[in-house]
Amino acid sequence: MVENPQNDPNANTAQPAQAQPAAQQPVAQAQPVAQAQPVVQQQPTAPEPPVVESASATTSSEKNKSGNAAYFIAGAVIVICFLLVNAISSCTYDALTWSQGYYGSYGYGSSNGYGYGSGNSNGYGYGSGNSNGYGYGSGNSNGYGTSASTDESLSTKSGLAYELDLYDNNIGSSVAATDYSGAQSSVSDFTHKVVSIDKTANEQVVSHLRAAAGADDPTTEIESAIDVADKAKSDIEALTPPSDVSGSQSSAIINNLIVSKNYAADRWSAISDQLAMIEDPSGKTVSDLSSSDDTASSSREKSSSTLQKALSLSAAK
Repeated sequence: MVENPQNDPNANTAQPAQAQPAAQQPVAQAQPVAQAQPVVQQQPTAPEPPVVESASATTSSEKNKSGNAAYFIAGAVIVICFLLVNAISSCTYDALTWSQGYYGSYGYGSSNGYGYGSGNSNGYGYGSGNSNGYGYGSGNSNGYGTSASTDESLSTKSGLAYELDLYDNNIGSSVAATDYSGAQSSVSDFTHKVVSIDKTANEQVVSHLRAAAGADDPTTEIESAIDVADKAKSDIEALTPPSDVSGSQSSAIINNLIVSKNYAADRWSAISDQLAMIEDPSGKTVSDLSSSDDTASSSREKSSSTLQKALSLSAAK
């Protein structure tokens, strides 16, 4: 039989030791976890459009936002400028017209040119009506002279005002530098002599006639012009065609040179006759002067064409 241990004196009465509570260690508080900062990615900046600047404006899309207004403004400026230019031009024309109509140039009345006159005379000399040219005249003449009727009696004044062919042309006018290209040297030299004599005489005669138109007594200047014409005729006639022309066309070349020389001499003979008529117009009409001028003009053209033909044949050989 088991005895109740509580009643057994030999029983160990020691009570089991109670467990002491463990010493509490301070618990380290958890540190707050640092929040990760959101990473902001740098977006690449879009390049600005190129700006082209001028003295007056820019084409930058950020600075030029005027829209259609710029076109309207530009159009309005153009129209205003156009109207302004027209107005200035009109005023200038009116001023010049008044000035020429009242005073003229180197004259009085309504004379435009070097001289004196009435009406509307434009040119070197004296006149009435609407004469434009070097000299004296009436009617409506543009150039060196007058448009007087061809049946009208010739006078020194009307002769000096007549539009002579020599004022605008000479033999060399139609002989270009290219015509000499490739031609035999002797042919070129002969051609150059004819052209040179003609041109020099032409310039001298024109100078004397201009001086005569403005002189109180034109006789001296006209006589000097006649002397120049006679000398030009004599100098041209004295020219000798070259003897060393070669090639199958040599005869044709020489013949053309001779013909050209003769026409050039005829031109100056006709010019001398014209000048004599102007100096002493007794019994002459404007028609006589016109006929003589036609002869001079025709001779000039024929002399030029035959010289060109000679040069062309010479170059072809």
